[in-house]
Amino acid sequence: IPRLGVFWDFGSLHQHPDCEIGGDLQSQRDVHYEVKVPSALTKTRQAGQGSAAHGGCCASLGHKFGFGNTLDQTLLKVLGCKERGHKSQGPLVHATGKGWVKEHKGQYYDALHVKNGIVKICLVESQGGIAPPTKRIIFNFAKEVGSPSAVDRTDYGTASGSARGFVQHHSQQLSRAAVCGDSQNINNAA
Repeated sequence: IPRLGVFWDFGSLHQHPDCEIGGDLQSQRDVHYEVKVPSALTKTRQAGQGSAAHGGCCASLGHKFGFGNTLDQTLLKVLGCKERGHKSQGPLVHATGKGWVKEHKGQYYDALHVKNGIVKICLVESQGGIAPPTKRIIFNFAKEVGSPSAVDRTDYGTASGSARGFVQHHSQQLSRAAVCGDSQNINNAA
């Protein structure tokens, strides 16, 4: 699949989204891949209590769920969210799921709602963890590669420890790229 060469552009994980014109095979809509490599090890913490003026907000839940400090904030920032509930209910209470959340237009509002495109979040934490939406993208690519008309030109390696399958190989490469890129940024800052 030629587009994989564009998608796995390890050197540009923080710089730009990759767009695949007509990339959705069923609808022929454009697909934008937004790659993010956040660190789960941040000093900031969000209690998720929100305010009366702005409604509910994301909470830092990394101590309870995988990607609890990074995925919700990334989804909100990139995709945004629709208004939920009524202002009279007060801000969203995460424990009950009740309350108001103000609409937030994300960075890709135009691509999603004006140009009717598709935006896919590819989130790999700086310590190598791959978020569930990213794993789904890899599995979907694996299905495409497994079709009779597809050609997979991936060099899987010949060593006994080399990954033999598409999903394992590309998952390892993404994790490696995130960890190495973060390490390089730390070394450059030192």
